Amino acid sequence: MKKAEVVFIPFPAPSHLVSTLEFAKLLINHDNRLRITILVMKFPHFAETDVYIKSLPISDSLNFINLPECSLPPNTDPRSAFAALFEAQKPHVRQAVSDLTTGEQHGPIAAFVVDMFCT
Repeated sequence: MKKAEVVFIPFPAPSHLVSTLEFAKLLINHDNRLRITILVMKFPHFAETDVYIKSLPISDSLNFINLPECSLPPNTDPRSAFAALFEAQKPHVRQAVSDLTTGEQHGPIAAFVVDMFCT
């Protein structure tokens, strides 16, 4: 039986990724029928995210998809940088979700958990 997929989209900061991952682990430990996929956005100022993800143990129930890096226009106002990043990532998120729904190793998508700072 295929596991139901839960897709997480955390804000691209280490603190948000860590709390998202801890919540995902709680869900997996509570119900072994779940498979968690975390869509990871790259943001130039938070390079330690990659190091953190690579330090995690490999699991069948936890999957990371690194979305392609999107370059922001030079002199982007810091307050609008995240909005520009999220806008640039929309097609990559759509493609990742489409790949999840058509992949034979994945079960049906049961839920999306989106960090409120990404909305």
